[in-house]
Amino acid sequence: MLQGVGRLLLDSEMRGGSIDPRATRRTAFVVAGGHALTARHCSSDATGTDLLWLRLPAPGDEFGIVDLPVRVVDEDAALDVAVLGVDPGRVARGDDSGGSAAELLGRVSPVPVGVPVTAGEPIRTQGYPRDARDGGLAFTGKVVDSAALLRKHRVHGLQLQIDELAASVPHGPGGHSGGPVLATGTGQTDLVVGVVRAYPADETRQYAVGGSLLASRVQDLAERFPAVRDAFAQQCLEMLGQASTPAMAQAPSLATLIRADARHTRFFGREPELAQLHSWCATDDARAAMLMTGPAGQGKTRLARHLCEQLTTTEQWIAVPLRGIGNGDGMSAGLAMAALAQRPLLLAVDYAAEYGAMNLRTLVDQLCTQGPPRWRLLLIARHTGDWWDGDITTGVLAGLRAAAVEVPGDPLPLAELVGAGDDRQDAYDFILGQLRAPVAAFALQHGLTVRADPPRPPLQRPEYGSALMLHIAAVCALLPDSRPGTRSAVRLDPANVVNRFLDLERDHHWLYRDTNNLHHTTVRAFGELASGEAGRYMVETAVAAATLTGAASHRQACQLVTTALGIEPPQAERIAYWLRDLYPPPTETATSSILHPLQPDLLGEELIIRVLRRQHDHDLPPDRVLPFAVVGNNSEAQTQRMLTVLIRAAERHAWLANLLTTSADRGLSGSGGGLLDHIPLTTNLSIVENALPRHNIHLLRVAVQLTQHLLGRLDQQPDQSAADAAAPEAAVERARLLNNHAIRL
Repeated sequence: MLQGVGRLLLDSEMRGGSIDPRATRRTAFVVAGGHALTARHCSSDATGTDLLWLRLPAPGDEFGIVDLPVRVVDEDAALDVAVLGVDPGRVARGDDSGGSAAELLGRVSPVPVGVPVTAGEPIRTQGYPRDARDGGLAFTGKVVDSAALLRKHRVHGLQLQIDELAASVPHGPGGHSGGPVLATGTGQTDLVVGVVRAYPADETRQYAVGGSLLASRVQDLAERFPAVRDAFAQQCLEMLGQASTPAMAQAPSLATLIRADARHTRFFGREPELAQLHSWCATDDARAAMLMTGPAGQGKTRLARHLCEQLTTTEQWIAVPLRGIGNGDGMSAGLAMAALAQRPLLLAVDYAAEYGAMNLRTLVDQLCTQGPPRWRLLLIARHTGDWWDGDITTGVLAGLRAAAVEVPGDPLPLAELVGAGDDRQDAYDFILGQLRAPVAAFALQHGLTVRADPPRPPLQRPEYGSALMLHIAAVCALLPDSRPGTRSAVRLDPANVVNRFLDLERDHHWLYRDTNNLHHTTVRAFGELASGEAGRYMVETAVAAATLTGAASHRQACQLVTTALGIEPPQAERIAYWLRDLYPPPTETATSSILHPLQPDLLGEELIIRVLRRQHDHDLPPDRVLPFAVVGNNSEAQTQRMLTVLIRAAERHAWLANLLTTSADRGLSGSGGGLLDHIPLTTNLSIVENALPRHNIHLLRVAVQLTQHLLGRLDQQPDQSAADAAAPEAAVERARLLNNHAIRL
């Protein structure tokens, strides 16, 4: 039963709360945006004194029903469709919440709309629930004609073959008129593709099995009704990964509290860049793209999310922040919905460099061929590289220009949020004030105290020009240190403050539910391994491993934990489940990993650095150092992510480059050489190499070895004749790599 499908009734048919047995059978269904759809021939029974009601299953009560007062707000006789809205002059029946009928309708789960279907696709028609307790009547079948001519009304429609409409059921489709036609194929299960009209006029009903049914098409409804376009806009947001979500009322951990999607602090400090982005969106260009760059923690993600929120709520855009570009089918369906919604589209793709130029160029092709006429693509990365402005066959910029997409000459750079001085002090005081209440709520939950007069960090230090660092310092200033006796000046020094924050996150989210007792879930997962100082190290290593590589399946996650921690599979399985549930993913995430990393990313990278330093200090055998312990069992995607994360961290910690490239006397890797030496030539690292920063001197050795790896991989491939379609691309790639190799040497 779909909660949003209900029975359309008249006043005269439901006296005293019960339904007259002679009542006409009509169905209506709720769509996103506060409206419902039905057939016009169903709603036209209403009169000025005999008004419409929509009886639905009660939200949150599987046994209850509610009656919503509705009225026709728009209709089309040719399409035989009516749009219903709440009648503000009447009160809902059967609901004790005290809210208005409009608020009650907002709590009903809408039936999502879908992209048009073609002939042969399986469908289901859904009638109203028989008594709002049992499941609604549903008929199954397929699309016979997706553009059937309804000559009398001069429109096209869907002609359906319904299995249950046999000659033995000659009098109609059981109250399905006005109900949804739902696609049931693998691509879009239970999405509305039409509204049931009636039997065809020439239906003979002479055959024994199956019968025809006509329906209005969802794409025609989108063309005609603004309410349906609104529903498509909402479904597009959900399909692409970023439905509207409220700010977290209470963060489950300190790390989630300062994440960009938590929104515990009001947006500030990036007003000039925000105005520049709004001006870019408002240009007359039909298609435009822009790259925004900046170091970790400067507020790139928050700025992009805030822009999307403003465009969506005030300017009738579909604006979607994405981390990752998802799968091709999901993106295609989302873009098709954006086109049906007839709104301009903004996609803000975070971590763009990690997804590879070819994947991004594929996205550009999808936008050009399947998206709405007007769109914007905002790519977000820490820096440029070959992925962005490489040659014409590999760079995203070349692909954009080849597709006639307008691109500014230079990226939009984000420098420090505020300079040293009074402005930075004001920014810190503002953040401290905004975080006090959510930090106090967290402290109350964990038996901690909040300082009434928190110490001040050394804000003149350049590290505190970062928005994220100001947030981290504010949290550490408000809460007591995990290690009593640490002076505030040491704790809030930028060289130590991230580690102090990680101490708080470990002790009060990973380990302890209060000051003395371990979380029950941690005890179930780790058992005695979580006890004492060694337990802290064990838990930190587990979170670091999940952040470093991720895992596409539970089997991969168990294998990762087994090798990273050196434990037996049964306990590794329990820890893998614990890691899976440790952090909720950001709402915009489109990823194949079931293990969500510690974020913001600066925290995750610094946790990995901390674990690696400790393993080096404790003289672990080389094959037990985290990256080397797991590299032999990694998938290609895990290896790509691992190298990307390590390279990002090495931009701030020069010694980490040694782990990637050098042998025992120079790095952490032991006698087997650097980490790159342990990766088979069959592993494709082109995404990693393309994303390398160009102006980081201590990563040059890494760049050279990555280039050598890719050249070796090309040498291992079978010889390609000039007639082979892949030969020109391979030759271009070899020339690019040789050029890069010469420059880097």
